[in-house]
Amino acid sequence: MKFVLNINQFSPNIKEVDLTEKEIDYIVMLASGVQDEKIKELLNINHSELEVLYQKFGLTNKQRVRDMQLTTIMAMNNLITPELIMHTKKRFNLIELKEMIDFYKKNS
Repeated sequence: MKFVLNINQFSPNIKEVDLTEKEIDYIVMLASGVQDEKIKELLNINHSELEVLYQKFGLTNKQRVRDMQLTTIMAMNNLITPELIMHTKKRFNLIELKEMIDFYKKNS
């Protein structure tokens, strides 16, 4: 799925990313507060797959907290939508995803 990035303060030259379903689930779970190790276990995602994901966003500096940068970019561009969260929740019934959906409902 393609996403247009109007704001990418970490790598301004990257204006669009094409994400797999697994990558989207990873970002949505991170944003909802699911623990990193649990996400990796649920998605069976490995280090090299994460490196590819970070590179798509231009996040190449391993010294920085790239997970936070990744979720910041998606949030600043309003790309973590209730629809994406619901899609992930249907496959992974996690309390963090339910809480995030409830938050969106309250604040809509």
